[in-house]
Order: sequence, then C-alpha cells, then structure tokens
Amino acid sequence: MASACGGAGTGTTDPPPGGQPNDGPALTGRIADWVGGSGAVEVRDSGPFFFPTASATASLLASGVIADDGSFDLTLPEEPTGTWAVVEPDTVSTFPCDASGLDLSVAGARVLLADFGVRDGAGLAFGVQQGDSTLFVRPEPGDLWVFWAYADRAVTVQGSESCPAVPFVLEYDLVFEEGWNTFSATFVSQTEARNYLVTTGDVPDEVAWFQPQ
Repeated sequence: MASACGGAGTGTTDPPPGGQPNDGPALTGRIADWVGGSGAVEVRDSGPFFFPTASATASLLASGVIADDGSFDLTLPEEPTGTWAVVEPDTVSTFPCDASGLDLSVAGARVLLADFGVRDGAGLAFGVQQGDSTLFVRPEPGDLWVFWAYADRAVTVQGSESCPAVPFVLEYDLVFEEGWNTFSATFVSQTEARNYLVTTGDVPDEVAWFQPQ
C-alpha cells in the first residue's frame, strides 16, 4: 500500500474519456493566499500515486474559475476516468517504507486520487491543497491535509506503515466506500519520527485551501 504522504501504486489507465460528466460532489472553497487576478482550479488524476503529483499531463477531471478574492466552486465527475492506483499489500512506496503492518480488506481495489492545482492568468500552474500549510514543515498536533479519492469498490486499509528515511510513521484507518471519499493525514506527535493518522471522514468547515511552498 502506498503512503498518503508520497506513496506509489500500480497504475492502470482507462481509455481517454469523451468528457468528464460533472454529476459528482460539489466543492466550494477559497484559496487563503490568493493574490488576486484571474485563474482556475484544475482537478486531475494523480496517476499511480496516493499523493498529489501536480502533473499537467494527467487527465483533467474538473475545473472551476477562481474569483478575485480566491473563492471557487467546481463539481467532481460522478464516475471519473483516468489513471488509477491499485491497492496491493506489496506496493512499493516512493519513500523506503515498511508496509508489512498494513491490513487490506480487498487486494486489487482501484483508487483515483484527485490532484488539485491552480492555473493563473499567465498560464502558470501551481499545486493547491486543503489543510494546514505547515503540516510537513513545522506541524502542530491536529494539523491536517485533506484528500479526495474515488474508489471502484469498498475497501479498508488499516494498520501502520513506517518510513524511517523520512522519518514518518503513518497509522491508517481508511474505510473507503465505492465512489468519492474524503480522507485526511493528521499530525499526531513527534517522537523519533513524525506520527500521522490517515483516516476517512468529513472535511471540517474551517479547513482552508492554500498553495504549498
């Protein structure tokens, strides 16, 4: 299983769609550090990764115009097509990680992670993330990042993954239903490694959007 903080999965690609049907969940947000001007939020698939990769060549799932104050809204497709990550117990992570402590309810389930980005009026692309900007820099207990993922079937991922080279320890409690799901990586504590809880759940209303530096 890949890490929510940088893991890779086995990629599969569906045929290019004729267009993404916008019948899924509606998202409304505001980019906290938006400096004004025109722009758009673009949602693409993250390929065989469980972490946003900000690839401008990935399949475009949805987009929404950014207002001058940084606010935007968009609708995710009901049944997205693109490149999926395959949830397998022996998947190799981007970081050297030990995933032997993970327990999967269904091996081979496919998950498509939504990768959010911004394209400004000059055509320059940047990543954009929902959560606390300091999560992986100077985290405080409770800081989190929010992710959106589409699962092709119900699957649970539970247990721990240790990444000593980073060093992270990730404790998973993911319960994906078929369709769109939200999950978060939350900083818990700092010991010899940074400890994060990766769990499914609703998005807190106060969680802002920002452009990672």
